[in-house]
Amino acid sequence: STESTESTESTESTESTVDEKRGAFELRDLLNNWQMLKACIVDPRQNDARPLPSEEIKDFILRLTDRTEDYHKLGHEDVRNHPLLQDMALPPCGDTAEAMQWMNSLGDD
Repeated sequence: STESTESTESTESTESTVDEKRGAFELRDLLNNWQMLKACIVDPRQNDARPLPSEEIKDFILRLTDRTEDYHKLGHEDVRNHPLLQDMALPPCGDTAEAMQWMNSLGDD
């Protein structure tokens, strides 16, 4: 019975290790998804995708997902200052009360 328990534990441990390795490989494969996304945004018809509704949205998504060697990682202020978000009248950064008020106002339209 002890032998059976040890065998089961060994098998579970091996399966767990295999699952972890498989998960790591699957995750690695996702690292290039930004390239597929870019292709769909830049040439939707050629990539069986729907076009985005504006150049601002295209630019925003492409900047957020760019992973070329020389890409510029967007910071919080970069995102807040993007033209796409300018009409949103975002509350000041770090002001929780203003942020809550702003979020509550979103349903008023």
